[in-house]
This record gives sequence, C-alpha cells and structure tokens, in this order.
Amino acid sequence: MNEDYGVEYAKSRGGLCFYSFVCGPGALAGGAAAIIDPYNPFGVNADALLRHSPFTDFLIPGLLLFGVIGLGNLFAALAFFRN
Repeated sequence: MNEDYGVEYAKSRGGLCFYSFVCGPGALAGGAAAIIDPYNPFGVNADALLRHSPFTDFLIPGLLLFGVIGLGNLFAALAFFRN
C-alpha cells in the first residue's frame, strides 16, 4: 500500500471542501435572486431565456438552485469540515 495515500486523500478532501464553500454561497445568492423576482432576475427578461423551456418564470429553477445546489453544497462542506 502506498504511504502517500493519506496525503492525497487530505488534498482531495480539502479541494472538495473549498469547492463546496465557493459554490454553495453563489448558488444561494442566485437562487434567492430568482425566488425574489422570478420574472426579471438580474435584470434579464425571462421570456427570452425561457422561450423553449418548460418554465414560464425562474421560480422553480430558483428553488432548485437555492435548495439542492446551494444548501447541498453547504451541508457537504460542513460534513467535510467536521470529519
């Protein structure tokens, strides 16, 4: 067995923790903006972007972005940090 396994494991674990802490708050901010103003988030016209999608506004994608990606990454980062 390789003696450097612990070092490589710690590096990959640190990278995943960093990614989760960076991605999580960004997804929370983007999801919150889409939930607060689902028809015009970030000053973008929803009709043009959602023309060929099953959504009429950004409420459902905002909820998914906030809940699944944002909260999921923050919980994962906390789990990596605690162990």
